[in-house]
Amino acid sequence: MSEQNSWQDQKESTSPFGMNMIIICYKLFGLRITLAIVNVLAYLVVLSNAKVYKISQNYLLTLKAYAKSKKINLPSCSPFSHVATFCRTLFFRVLAWDGLIQRSDKENIEVVNTLNTLVKEHPSKLIISAHIGTLDVLRALNAQKNPHPVNIVMWTKQSAKLQAFFKKLNASSNLHIIEIDEINPNLAINIQEKLAHNEWVVIMADRMSANDSRYVEVDFLGEKARFPQGPWILALLLKASVLTLYHFETKNGSNLVYNDWGICSTERLKRAEMVEFLAQKYANELEEIVLKYPNHWFNFYDFWGK
Repeated sequence: MSEQNSWQDQKESTSPFGMNMIIICYKLFGLRITLAIVNVLAYLVVLSNAKVYKISQNYLLTLKAYAKSKKINLPSCSPFSHVATFCRTLFFRVLAWDGLIQRSDKENIEVVNTLNTLVKEHPSKLIISAHIGTLDVLRALNAQKNPHPVNIVMWTKQSAKLQAFFKKLNASSNLHIIEIDEINPNLAINIQEKLAHNEWVVIMADRMSANDSRYVEVDFLGEKARFPQGPWILALLLKASVLTLYHFETKNGSNLVYNDWGICSTERLKRAEMVEFLAQKYANELEEIVLKYPNHWFNFYDFWGK
């Protein structure tokens, strides 16, 4: 495997102007026409941006080869449907943050009820997730004055424009963001304090940070891939109770996938071995999801270093 590039090496492509224009289109023409416009824009991105097309195609070819080796029939997927799914997800995020629709708070009542049950039954959780769909639905929990607030750890360097846009769009948002540039002792202390107060802390574990050279190589979709050690080292150091959680929406409705991993702990001398075990377990879980929902994994960078 060649040297895997960091997603943070890429320039942020988010356009606040473009997203504001989409909001205007929604207000003028409604949901159906604006979704059609979003799909056309996604098609234009695929046609005009060879890098995005190649990255998406490489991911889907890897996925299809692995699915074929396992005799698994994949749902329909292509670079266009992949990028279009991402664009639609971002579109609905913008509408929800702007308060134009309340998908997170009203339409997804069953999902929110499930999350409320989870957070009550499992307070003080380190939530491990991935760049699949969106976890904006968690805003609904904090909006309900939940006694166990939800915090999301975000690398802000690469998504600074997007985060600034959302803050401007809704300065009173109830989504608590922990902004970081790297995983370090200060982050561990911050998370430990949140967990001590029976709060949820969410961290993504499917991307390497440009500032973190620590990785573990695991099997993922039939090839070797580098996953960050940081989330698992944090879990072991803090002896945290871990819950994996993913949320995305399809034409058939809202989907919430979660698994309770229990407390992550081990002897210090066996920590490296346990980090590798947990990262592989996570990669296996992620594999099952992307095989079922191939268009919903939004890592648009050279993940395998091809």
